[in-house]
Amino acid sequence: MGTSNTKSTSLSPRTALNILFKSLQVAYRSYQKRMEIWSRNHIGDLALYNLIIIVLVLLHSAGYFHPFFPITINIISLIALVGAIILLGARTNLLFTLSAFFLIFAGLMLILNVRIWADRTMIYMFQSLVLGILLLFLEDSGTIN
Repeated sequence: MGTSNTKSTSLSPRTALNILFKSLQVAYRSYQKRMEIWSRNHIGDLALYNLIIIVLVLLHSAGYFHPFFPITINIISLIALVGAIILLGARTNLLFTLSAFFLIFAGLMLILNVRIWADRTMIYMFQSLVLGILLLFLEDSGTIN
């Protein structure tokens, strides 16, 4: 019977972790540079987006327009999603990712038996999913590039 003299080329766990951490650092630095450039180019849009959300939350807490049009948290979240599309350039991949995050969070709330938060989170998931599908149709038709 012959014995094999081939060496194993497996990495030690420490070497594998070092490679993983170095690649994560490179990816993080690249992402950080892209985010710095994006935030410099969209600083006015970010300021306007945050101002709109702050004003809506203040109007909600003060109860403005209550008998005619109550500004609820659901309306604020819908306006925040539409504002992210218009002002910040959010696209379908972000909306679908956000929808998946809301779905996972709602499942967690159901596991923890916090039904009111699960119901609200499902509403947010539905809003982001519907807006993502509408945006997908608009992108596919060429209306939005």
